[in-house]
Parts: sequence; structure tokens; C-alpha cells
Amino acid sequence: MIGRQTAAAIATASAKRIRMKLPSVPLPRSPRNTLRPLCAATVSVLSVAACSSGMDPSPINVSITPATAAVRIGLTQEFTAVVSGTENIDVAWEASCGTIDGTGGTVTFTAPWAEGDCVVTVRSQESPGRSAVATVTVTRVGLGPNLLLNPDFATDLSEWQIILDAAVPRAIWNAEDAGGGAGSGSARVSHPLPGNNAHRIALKICLPSAPGVRYVYGGAARLTQELEGAIPSFLLWSFVNASCTELTPLEARSALNFESSDEWAVEGTSYTAPEGTAYIAFHVTLRKNSGVNMEAFALFDDLFLYQED
Repeated sequence: MIGRQTAAAIATASAKRIRMKLPSVPLPRSPRNTLRPLCAATVSVLSVAACSSGMDPSPINVSITPATAAVRIGLTQEFTAVVSGTENIDVAWEASCGTIDGTGGTVTFTAPWAEGDCVVTVRSQESPGRSAVATVTVTRVGLGPNLLLNPDFATDLSEWQIILDAAVPRAIWNAEDAGGGAGSGSARVSHPLPGNNAHRIALKICLPSAPGVRYVYGGAARLTQELEGAIPSFLLWSFVNASCTELTPLEARSALNFESSDEWAVEGTSYTAPEGTAYIAFHVTLRKNSGVNMEAFALFDDLFLYQED
């Protein structure tokens, strides 16, 4: 009996509470006022969603021109970046190969001395996640075939004149390949004498030429030990005779010197044969500066000598 009365009383009270009239609340007169909280809430939700998903809500945009380019080995290409959506237009440049010279919106890319693809990237300094990339195809367009015989020293030093000291060769074949390829090798050059700032020629090839012919030459080299002042080098000289022993009256020559490093590097340069040239000689050398008395060793591989078309 008590339980039924209690239940009935509760039901009656609940019904009364449900039927209770709520006080009237005036609606906002301007619909703009009504939308403001909703818009703020919407922005907050979108911001949280962007942050939680790793998205960059920044409106900054970066573009690069040109987006693709074909560049001959050793030559240059300008790239321009445009940053929008911010007052800070500072950018940072980088390249997967070759080099970048300059800063700001326009820089100069210099192609490496090996064929392949390079990627040039420009990033907003304000928002590094905003970037643009350009693809550069490095080619030998405009250059003839490699004039050097056995340029990669695949199994020996054949086709090259090996300079001797009392029947001891200054260069011998080595099994290490610059590209890490199996079944190929390199030329190992030694320099046991005290340094005197002179190039010690180890290998030589003599080829017919003519005045005014323009060449692009170089290759890969490295020291086998860390030795400051020991410099792997290539020399291209002009001669008047087939034995490449008599220099032209101008004694024209070109030297390509590497850094004193024990890591492989590929370098190149160009040379124009002067008047009087009938032959040119490509030399593989190791130079030691004065004061460097320790015996030095260097490896050379993948040499090239191209004539411009």
C-alpha cells in the first residue's frame, strides 16, 4: 500500500514538472549574432581536425620555374621560386646532385659531371613543409663520344702509356671501382717523392686534334688516405707532334685539381685547343704540395674526354 502511494505520488510530481511552463527567452534580433558562435565553433573544429590529422592549415604556397629541365654535364640552369600567401617570401634551396649558387628567389644550378637525374627543391623558410621541386635531367647532349680508350680501367690499364721510374710503374691496376661495380676497377697512382708543388704524371694518352677544338674532360678520383696537400689531378696539354712531347709555342695546358679527400668525387672542366695544336695529351697525375713528404696514393676511374659538336 505504501509502495503504490509512493509510486503514484512520484508519477504525479513528475507529470507536474514536465508540464511546467519554461520562462520565455527573447531570440536574437540579428541572424548574424546567431551565426557567430556556430562559425567560431566550426573554425575551432576544423583547426583541431587539421592539427590532429597532421595537415598544415597555412595558406602559403611555393612554386618553382621551370619544373623540368635538361642540362648538359657541367653547365648551368636558373631556377626561380615564387612564394604566396605570406609576407615572408624567404626560401631555402637544395639539390640532390650538382650545386646551387645564390640565394633568394632566383638561383643558379650547376649540373654535375655525371649523367642522371637531379631534384632541385625550394622550401618556404616560414613554413618548411611548403615546398616545390624541379627535375633536372643531366645529359651529354652536344658532346661527341668519349675519345679515351679504356676510360674505366675495367680489367687493366691497356691503351694507356704508363710512366715508369727505374722500371717501376707509377700506376697499377686496382680492383676498386668508383661506382662500386663488380668486375671493374681503377688506376692506382703513387707519389713517393717529397712534394714540390709539381704534378707527377702517371698515365698518358695522346690523340690527334686541331686549333680551336673545344673539349670537356674529367673523371672520378680519390686519395686512398687522408693527406692534406696531396691532390689528384688531370692535365690536358696541346702538342705539335704525334708523340706528344713538344708543346705548342703557347705551351697551352689545362689542369683539373681535386680536393684532398679520401672520398670519390667526379669533376670536370673545359679546354679549347690553341693555335699550333696538332695533338692533345690527357694525363693522369698526382700532385703533392711542398712540405708533404709522406708517400701518397690516389685512385682514378671513369675518365672522359668529349669534343663539343
